[in-house]
Amino acid sequence: MKIAIVGITELVGSEILKVLEERNFPVDEIIPVALEWSPNKTVCFKEKYYNIYFIEDILIKRPELIFFSSKKESLIHWISLFKQNGSKVFISKKNINPEEAAINIVKIAELMMDNKFI
Repeated sequence: MKIAIVGITELVGSEILKVLEERNFPVDEIIPVALEWSPNKTVCFKEKYYNIYFIEDILIKRPELIFFSSKKESLIHWISLFKQNGSKVFISKKNINPEEAAINIVKIAELMMDNKFI
């Protein structure tokens, strides 16, 4: 499964990546996305390094699942575009600690997968 994480350089985004790895979530390709340009930065997932992309560059990659670390006003346009493109979109809730937010959002994705909603 091709999964994107928008906000990878923020606390919730990095926690989502960590939880996906800890829970052995079925990932074929991870697409880390920064909200601000992060040239030459990478993240490690299951002992493999991935370049960090800018959000404008990943729509054509067509991720099956996309996790947003927050629902900032500037992201609403992108959330809509990814939904139109067929991606299943998960958005972290505000005002809870980053680890709890990451666990909650991954659990929801797992439940949907178990019930074949994806």
